[in-house]
Amino acid sequence: MTGTPYGGPALAYDYENRAKSATMGSFMESYAYDENNRRVEKINSGNDSIYFYGADGRLLSTFKATVSGSSYSLALVSNRVYFGGILLGRRDGPA
Repeated sequence: MTGTPYGGPALAYDYENRAKSATMGSFMESYAYDENNRRVEKINSGNDSIYFYGADGRLLSTFKATVSGSSYSLALVSNRVYFGGILLGRRDGPA
């Protein structure tokens, strides 16, 4: 299924009605989800992101993934710290 809301990006959905990809002009971004319907990866040209979640389902960390030849590296984008279900802090990595 695809759709273009209000002249924005063209969106494609998977069989569980989750955004599978977004396209606007020559820019395309695709998404991958885990078994709990949490987005675990955002893929676009050169700015791939990987998301890590805690046991309670809260987003803990976001990393930028870079592939160069046969090497693969992760750079911290942000970390979150929770206590008792409350967000205590967020630390962003280098830009």
